[in-house]
Amino acid sequence: MVLAANALGTELRNRGFSRAFLHSFAERLIFEPFPEVLAELLNLLERPASKFRCVVPVNWPAFADDVVQLAQGSVHKTLPDIGSSPEAREFKSTVISSADRFFVTEIEARDQYAAAHAAALSAGQVMNLAVLYTPNKRLEVPRRPTLVQSGTAAFLVAPDLSHESYIRDSRRVADKLSRMSPRVMNLLSAPLQYHALGVQATAPESRLTNFWVALEALLVEHDGSIIEKITEYIPPSLALSYSGRLLRANAIELVRFIQAGGTNGQPEAGELRTLFTLPSRGRVSIESAALAELLFDESRAKHLFTLCAKNPLLIFRLNQTRDKIKDPKKLKAAIERHRQRVGWQLKRIYRARNSLVHRGTLPPRAELLVQHLHTYLSTTLHYLVKEIGDSKLLTVTAAFARRRALYDAYLSKVNERTLTFRNLTNESTCWLSGTDTDSPIPWKQPQDSTATRTPVPSENRRTD
Repeated sequence: MVLAANALGTELRNRGFSRAFLHSFAERLIFEPFPEVLAELLNLLERPASKFRCVVPVNWPAFADDVVQLAQGSVHKTLPDIGSSPEAREFKSTVISSADRFFVTEIEARDQYAAAHAAALSAGQVMNLAVLYTPNKRLEVPRRPTLVQSGTAAFLVAPDLSHESYIRDSRRVADKLSRMSPRVMNLLSAPLQYHALGVQATAPESRLTNFWVALEALLVEHDGSIIEKITEYIPPSLALSYSGRLLRANAIELVRFIQAGGTNGQPEAGELRTLFTLPSRGRVSIESAALAELLFDESRAKHLFTLCAKNPLLIFRLNQTRDKIKDPKKLKAAIERHRQRVGWQLKRIYRARNSLVHRGTLPPRAELLVQHLHTYLSTTLHYLVKEIGDSKLLTVTAAFARRRALYDAYLSKVNERTLTFRNLTNESTCWLSGTDTDSPIPWKQPQDSTATRTPVPSENRRTD
């Protein structure tokens, strides 16, 4: 049933529903019966597209007339009639400058978030054309909510900034920058510049172009085809941290489940805090190594799955992770498969880049490719900054070579069954001497290698 829900979500995205809209259903899965939410998702397949009137606040002083009619919509010098709904009144409060103009357009979309996103892209296209004629004017689409209206319904939709925030490490930023080696700026100046331009861009074409140029700039020292260089060096570096990122993702989902349960007064939230030895109140975090050790403990893992019974998607992910890390053969296969899939996806992104460069258009549903490219680039830059800063390496090539050697050492430890929980969640420790606090992973010997799966509560078992 979980796999069916994932497939249904993909189909709904392909039909034009937004991630934000579908995310609201995912949140409901935690506390509402799974079949009921799934039935609502199925009903969405029959839902036709609706007409939405979108009012986008823009800072376009070049438009001095009261109303300018365009093919994409109209630009108003003053706020047009938007009614008196609570959302409209709140939208009026965002008008803070005499330079404000309002781009009004009609959008056909599946939901209000998709409509707001399409309206913002349309406003960006108009702005890009205006810049051609007024390059000395500062034109922008401010990061303010868009008013979306359909019939009597009104929505105030915040700008979608997910492309900026899904990868971040904002803890102690000043400390990180103060300790940064000058070599980092010297060696990574161009990639960091294009990464910043890609993050600040809103159009998928601009983001993909800048992120891809940044990726190419990392490998200027290497000879040969650019796509061959990228698929040779990037996938092993990303696959190296596969197990650590997998466990961190599970830990984050568990924390969200605990916090949501606490807000809704669910007793399971308190028991989960006790299970992980967390404070009884306030924000919490779960260490990846602690989660890995718990998943190897049969009784504690069974208790964890019982407490998470209301969230079958979380149980599914935890069980998938547990199956992989409990058997070194499965773990090695998953890492190598991840490396292969990253290579395939990079080739798809390269074809999308070629389509943009040679034909001026991106293939349908290219935003997912842009998101994956951003993930690959940002993660790689994080690793390179750390490798160059910590190891005093003099070239990016040396940093990639070190990551590749570390990848080989990691897989060797998996083969030899000498990996520790510390290595599992922090791959850079593979070359460090073990300490008394390092817990070896209790993998069974080859002749007894039969990883068992913790029983899932009967109401959450797949029946398909």
